[in-house]
Amino acid sequence: MLPRILTVAFFCITSLTVNTAAAQDFQSFFQQGQTALRSGAFERADSCFARAYPFDSTSTGLMREWALTQWYLKDYARGIQLIQPWCQKDTVDEQLLRVAVMLYKGNQQHQEAERLLKQATEKYPKNGAFYHDYGELLSASNDARCISQWEKGIAYDPGFPDNYYQACLFYTNRHQWLWAALYGEIYINLDPLNTKSSRIRELLLRSYRELFAEIVADSLSVPENDFTGLVVGNYKKQISRLRSAMPTSLITMIRARFVVDWFVQTGNKFPFSLFDWQRQLMREGHFEAYNQWIFGVAENMNVFQRWLSLNRESYSDFLRFQRQQVFQVPPGQYYR
Repeated sequence: MLPRILTVAFFCITSLTVNTAAAQDFQSFFQQGQTALRSGAFERADSCFARAYPFDSTSTGLMREWALTQWYLKDYARGIQLIQPWCQKDTVDEQLLRVAVMLYKGNQQHQEAERLLKQATEKYPKNGAFYHDYGELLSASNDARCISQWEKGIAYDPGFPDNYYQACLFYTNRHQWLWAALYGEIYINLDPLNTKSSRIRELLLRSYRELFAEIVADSLSVPENDFTGLVVGNYKKQISRLRSAMPTSLITMIRARFVVDWFVQTGNKFPFSLFDWQRQLMREGHFEAYNQWIFGVAENMNVFQRWLSLNRESYSDFLRFQRQQVFQVPPGQYYR
């Protein structure tokens, strides 16, 4: 009896040792692959992930990173081959699905990418990244349905910046200035350090100038009692006359009057985080600097530099405040 017990114990210990060693080997190769991937050494990353795979072929994290490596290597077909079986599992996660979409798009399999994106938005309806990618896919073929995907992303995941960016560009191209302005300004506050923010700030100057021109010309057709109509109506009260070229100082004055009047007349009816943010900036004494940050460079670099030379401390204070205060868009403030 004793020899039998010793034999069983030996096999258990041996099995445990082998499993522990395998887990250590997997972690070693996986971590080496991740390090190589982050540093741009994609061939080495591919080799490390391939060596990790036999030790744990069930790791979602490994498969996601390995497939992403194929995307960087532009070996889309191999990446699809690796990731396709995982996309059919009920347990497929959001990140893996997004990598799969990237691979199908890279391989010009747009119908399959669209099928996956439909699956993704149904399975993860509050993930704004999927709506963004779906909209981009439709936009690439000039399909105007793209805006409905970006709008859904804004409605269901209001803290995800890129849907505002895309919607701002879309509405700018179609001369829908109010929503180009609102979405563009939300974007630059959600993601102020992104290089795309400077492009949007240029568009915002045009959007507000064109919006004010249309309001003065009374050429906007909007319902009176919904959010859009109330915003336009409020701005209309602030603009007594329009100059051919509105400087940043005048735009700032109009916007300041708008914010004050909005919270007196309308604020509780339509809570809107952008207007809350503008009011907070006014209370903290940063509103002029904030508007210079948005419009100053886009309007005239020389004029902005002159303003900055006289207001360097207040501008630095605003930038410090901006870094310390996180702008957020809560759910339930979607009015399209």
